[in-house]
Amino acid sequence: MKRGLVNELTKNNMKYFAVESPQLLVNQLGERYHKAEKLLPELLSLTNSLSYKPKIQYYEGLDGIKHIFEDTLNAQSEIVGYTNLEELPKAIPEDYLKDYAKRKIQAGIKTRMLSPFTKAATDYLKRYYPKDYELSQTEVLFINPDQYPFEYEINIYDDSVAIVSLNANEPVGMIIKSPLYARTERSVFNLAWLGATSFVAR
Repeated sequence: MKRGLVNELTKNNMKYFAVESPQLLVNQLGERYHKAEKLLPELLSLTNSLSYKPKIQYYEGLDGIKHIFEDTLNAQSEIVGYTNLEELPKAIPEDYLKDYAKRKIQAGIKTRMLSPFTKAATDYLKRYYPKDYELSQTEVLFINPDQYPFEYEINIYDDSVAIVSLNANEPVGMIIKSPLYARTERSVFNLAWLGATSFVAR
C-alpha cells in the first residue's frame, strides 16, 4: 500500500483490497533505473579516483603469512626484495617452504633477494629448492649481517609489496597494492642490488 500497488476500501465495516495494474510496478522500477543511470557517471568518477589509492591488506598468524606467500606465486614479473634466509625457517614450517620453492620454480618466477650472510643462509637454497632448478632463476646476494640484520622479508612484485615478519613471536604481515609504491620500492632495491653487486665484485 505504501508503494501504491494496492488500494484499500472499507465498505459495511469490511476492508476490501484492490491490486493496481502491474504496469504501475514496471513504471516505478523504470523510474528507479533512470535515476541510477543518471548517477552512473558520478559513481564511476568516484571509483576511478579511489583506484589511485593504495590497498593495504593486513594479516595475522601463520595462515595469514602463508596467504601472503601464496599471493607472490601469482606474480607476472620478477620478485625482488629482502630476506633473512637463516631466520625464515624459524618463522615458517620447512615443509611449506619446500613446497613454496618448488611451485615458484615450476611457475617460472625469477627471484632476486638480498640476505644477511650466515652459514645457515648459504645452505638455504640447497636445502629447500629442487636439486635440478635453474640457478639463474633464483639469485641471492649475501650482505654483512651486522650492518643489515633483516628481521622482515619484503617481496616486491607487479604492483604489490608484501611484508612479512620473520619473528615467530610476531606472526604478522601485509600486502600493499600500489603501482607507485611498488615502482619506488623496486627502484630502491635495484640501487641496493647494484651496491651489493659492486661490493661482491671487489
